[in-house]
Amino acid sequence: MDIQRLEKEGIVYYDLRIQCPNCRSKGVTTPNYSFKHYDCGGQLMLGDNALVYCSECEETVPLPLVDSMLFSCPACKGEEMEGEDLYVHLLPSSHIPTEAEYLALAGMLAQSAGKEWLIRCIQNIIDNTATDETTEG
Repeated sequence: MDIQRLEKEGIVYYDLRIQCPNCRSKGVTTPNYSFKHYDCGGQLMLGDNALVYCSECEETVPLPLVDSMLFSCPACKGEEMEGEDLYVHLLPSSHIPTEAEYLALAGMLAQSAGKEWLIRCIQNIIDNTATDETTEG
């Protein structure tokens, strides 16, 4: 798997690739696909700050990614075509990745990203989750 790396303002990002949530909600297992930003079609990347960065428009969004993304999945029937990529909107019944699944994704990236990146990313996922829980209550 050829993972792209980007460093910007001290944050190190790697391609965000996960299984298709639409296929997964139907019980279909797919390989990990690249996610694209809905607004501009840019590559979404996971940073060691546990935020997702768009390589095209430079927007940063928190996990979980729901409203602001389209993704490329050859197994799904896409709702629109842009270039050679088939983009699919998340369906309301889609499986939305949990924090644990993002931790697993960070773990998969560790081979390319390294142990220090993984530790920073995991700590930030935990910190961001704890912050979300305190603001909800």
